[in-house]
Amino acid sequence: MKIHNSLLEIADKFDVFFFDAYGVFWNGTEFYNNAKETMQSLRTQGKKVFVISNTTQICDDAIKSYHKKGLEKDVHYDEFVSSGDVANFFLQKGFITPQKYFVYGKPHKMFENTRYIEVKSPNDADFFYIGVPEIDTTEIDPFVADLEEFAKLGLTALNANPDIKAQENGVFVIRQGGIAEKYIDLGGAVIELGKPHFQIYEFAFQKLDESIDKSKILMIGDTLRTDILGASNVGIKSVLCVETGVTANEIVEKNTSLEKMFEKYKVVPDYLIKSVGGK
Repeated sequence: MKIHNSLLEIADKFDVFFFDAYGVFWNGTEFYNNAKETMQSLRTQGKKVFVISNTTQICDDAIKSYHKKGLEKDVHYDEFVSSGDVANFFLQKGFITPQKYFVYGKPHKMFENTRYIEVKSPNDADFFYIGVPEIDTTEIDPFVADLEEFAKLGLTALNANPDIKAQENGVFVIRQGGIAEKYIDLGGAVIELGKPHFQIYEFAFQKLDESIDKSKILMIGDTLRTDILGASNVGIKSVLCVETGVTANEIVEKNTSLEKMFEKYKVVPDYLIKSVGGK
């Protein structure tokens, strides 16, 4: 499969662009070369640009956070859809029957304006929420003892960020998806929202004109198991960044190839690019 230098080389085929954030235009410390400019250029051409992120931040908080970094709504993108907003929507609908939850990780706004009650001990909880880890580590080991205890208690986990790792300060550290994956390995049950699941894409589709042809929508991602698989699940085209983000790191870390990665995750993107803004 041909590897294009930048997104603009294939942009004329599409009218709507769904951008993942980490590993696509943001590396955890700064923006990738020419990424913001590429997003702005697409909007200047009359294209729709959405950020579709597995961040568990409520959308307004995510918009403010990126504003401080220099990414502007209505300049670089039109809409921001966060997994946190999706989860908050379903929690307000009461989609989990038990009410008492324990936060495993950093506190979160996701449960605001819902009927759920936070408890301070897992022994008092009906389920637990996997928050952003309190520590940044490349290994799952520091979380295993806690997860084993939750499994003994029979607690179901709620995870709103399926990403296994994310880049922070140049290092790929464990994130909520990695904790959820380990909990499943230990026999625990997990309720999960965010890419690759369909709900977050449905939220984005609702913000588009109904006349938009889905064949004209492109998902830009760095992760096969979330971004690219999610696009495939909802019937839109996808492009994988092969020199930035999670897949690029995994290829080096595991000494593997793109082809073997496609086999591992059982999904193949429609296009490949080196990076959004090119090298």
